[in-house]
Amino acid sequence: MKKLVEATMQRAILMIVCVVSFWLGEVISAYQMQRNYLPDINNTILSVSMRVPGLQAEQVKQQVTDNLAVLSK
Repeated sequence: MKKLVEATMQRAILMIVCVVSFWLGEVISAYQMQRNYLPDINNTILSVSMRVPGLQAEQVKQQVTDNLAVLSK
């Protein structure tokens, strides 16, 4: 270990160049990395499930579409 420290101290410029080049490589890699924070959402299907006692399927469908029409205004 002592020899490694002495060799490093004798070649300080080389060690600084190695550390700086390693750091620059990391910075360049970070800038080239692809980021997708908000991916595109292409879901155009809406699924609604509800139970309404006493109403038939067409009546429930009509209520849902009427409420969606009101909300979209």
